[in-house]
Amino acid sequence: MVGEWSYDPAGVTTSAHASERIGGACFSMQLGVTAAQVMAFKAGCPEDFIYEIQQVTLPTIMTYHERFFLHEWMGMQVIEACYRRNDCISYPEYLIDKVK
Repeated sequence: MVGEWSYDPAGVTTSAHASERIGGACFSMQLGVTAAQVMAFKAGCPEDFIYEIQQVTLPTIMTYHERFFLHEWMGMQVIEACYRRNDCISYPEYLIDKVK
């Protein structure tokens, strides 16, 4: 999980909302999304429900936070760790794959 004021290598220096440093609003939003996904898993919801949470929160992420790579990666982590019991690739590896 990312933390407030932690570094986001996908950040954009000139962006007012998505610079390299994760602010409190971005952190709080992502924490809320990830917590909801983990709670959905704990409540017995199917994996598809995690994708639905990703989809319904994506417009807010894109409009107010612009951290769609981080958002997608965090959803992947929930699916891999909770449903598939696998390790997820690291965030830097994920970003390198996106560039390729």
